[in-house]
Amino acid sequence: MAHNLDENDILEALEEPTLDSGSEGEIDEIAEDPEFPPSDSSDSSSDESGNVPSQPAQQESSSSAVPQGRKRQRVSAEALRRIQCNADTGWSDEDNLPIIPVFEEESGVTASIDAASSPFECFELFFPPSIAKHIKVETNRYASSVIAKIRREKRVVKNSLWNSWQPVKMHEFYLFFSIVIHMCLVKKSKLREYWSTNKFVSTPYPSSVMSRNRFAAILSNLHVNDNATYISRGNENHDPLHKIRPYFDHLVEIFASSYAPSENLTIDEGVCGFRGRVHFRVYMKNKPEKYGIKLFIVCDAASGYVLKMEVYCGKGNADNSIMPLFQRLLQNYFDKGHTVYSDRFYTSPALFDFLWERKTKAVGTCMSNRKGLPKQTVIKRKLKKGETAYMRRKHLLCLKWRDTRDVLLLSTKHKMTSSLVQVRTKEGLLMKNKPDAILDYNVNKVGVDRSDQMIAYYPFKRRQLKWWKKLFFHMFTMAITNAYVLYRATRSKEQKKNLHLSDFMLKIGEGLLVKGTTLAKETCSTTISSNRLLGRHFAEKIPATENKSQPTRTCKVCADRGKASTGKVSRRETIWWCSCCGVALCMPDCFKLYHTKANYISYVND
Repeated sequence: MAHNLDENDILEALEEPTLDSGSEGEIDEIAEDPEFPPSDSSDSSSDESGNVPSQPAQQESSSSAVPQGRKRQRVSAEALRRIQCNADTGWSDEDNLPIIPVFEEESGVTASIDAASSPFECFELFFPPSIAKHIKVETNRYASSVIAKIRREKRVVKNSLWNSWQPVKMHEFYLFFSIVIHMCLVKKSKLREYWSTNKFVSTPYPSSVMSRNRFAAILSNLHVNDNATYISRGNENHDPLHKIRPYFDHLVEIFASSYAPSENLTIDEGVCGFRGRVHFRVYMKNKPEKYGIKLFIVCDAASGYVLKMEVYCGKGNADNSIMPLFQRLLQNYFDKGHTVYSDRFYTSPALFDFLWERKTKAVGTCMSNRKGLPKQTVIKRKLKKGETAYMRRKHLLCLKWRDTRDVLLLSTKHKMTSSLVQVRTKEGLLMKNKPDAILDYNVNKVGVDRSDQMIAYYPFKRRQLKWWKKLFFHMFTMAITNAYVLYRATRSKEQKKNLHLSDFMLKIGEGLLVKGTTLAKETCSTTISSNRLLGRHFAEKIPATENKSQPTRTCKVCADRGKASTGKVSRRETIWWCSCCGVALCMPDCFKLYHTKANYISYVND
């Protein structure tokens, strides 16, 4: 922090031996004094090196005209440096970096997956059956409450989605999300176009899985939490994220436990685009989605894996000042030797001092008006293109480098060293000398940007009036990208080359379809089995047809038992059937066996 110089500091500097008139760094303190008449232009002009030439001998006698107390004095460059260093107390140009914390932790996938795991198995880490079941229950709860309200108010419309609503089943839920992933990969402007029969724009997949009205009904009623437990805004214990709290908390927990990051971490903001009404919507001019919901995110710098996130819910909901925010985001990564990369919005000497105390290194660009910076020696110093100014305070390096504009950077990891690198310019490829701290920052600052980039490739962009649905599908896509990072981490270099995010999402969509179809068959089989064992059943003759007066069919019990024992279907014909079950059965043994034994195929008579 800069301090005012007292008279003793200035006099001590002025007592330094003056340099010769031809030396560099010479400053004439009376050059702008109005009491001194200007000298001839030939005497006062400087040489090409910028040095002030000495005055002619015949003018030395006129020095007696100078008033007492205003003697002409010169300050050396070394003395000037000492004045500036004294103004920036605690900072020095001695570049002695203390012993820095060493990162020795193991990094990589910690979840229960390996090289044999499929994309769908990786995805199920973040979207397990328990979460799917919870969302299904809350969706049915919400739909039931709305329908009950509509019926009480007698506002039921004959052909509305509410009038034809049926509770969503687990297999439908998986099929619903398989269509969501299909919509992420195949872009169309309107929802109904996915079920269009126009050959020019038709896509057969959605209509083969679920009707348009059923998909719209599930999407409209989709819910993640119970509205009955919501506490209104302004009351104690109000939770702004109540609508998505169960899924959000699950993701935060499983993100952190599934992956151990490398040494370098990135902290930055992410945005879930939303232009509707919500009191914590923000505007960020430098983001592709300028209006939306802001998230504070910490990522692994190399892979872009999201380790932890917080949603900005406006002022008064949480202490979002920089220090408490970093404490919450990095609580699992302190005292391990990690390096945190942040931008100018977060960086300050106070923050980097705090991180150093927790054995965490930090690198980041910085605003010039932060407290505790070396104002005189670095901030206010004018630099030409390619020049560098720096000062150090113990573990903290403050560096300013001039390129097309000034770049101010703080680091507790680097010394003031530079490297010659090749850069692309309008004139072609050129060699440029850049500080190593800036080169390192440019490589590792993009962790959150890499995550946002993957999410932006294939988002579920449908017009939503409810902010929490936008945020829910944003987190759903984030879970897919995190699963993609884990999947790649368990593969060899050769396998990674042709592994694209779109292919990975395609595999997840197929996995959801298979699981939904399998559950549908099990549900149907269970329902039929339950009906054939519990219902009332009567044997009837198979009704006559136009071609046959006494038609016959193959007995189901004989056919199934014969296939199980010999591998071939036994074609034993019968004229009897159960009209309730819709199957032909021999009388009376097969009829009785089918309606009394759950596993009639392997049943053996005593």
